[in-house]
Amino acid sequence: MLVYGTYAVLFSTGVAVRAYQRFFRAIEGAFGAVFGAVGAHLLADGVRELRA
Repeated sequence: MLVYGTYAVLFSTGVAVRAYQRFFRAIEGAFGAVFGAVGAHLLADGVRELRA
């Protein structure tokens, strides 16, 4: 609880909010690319497993 509470306080500061507002497209794009790559990898592994 202490760790997540600290995260909440740190990321609710004006500096963090302004930084996210400025870079939110890049941040969301990066997360989207990472999750897309992980999903593609899981899909490829599943196809390989079906062939074996």
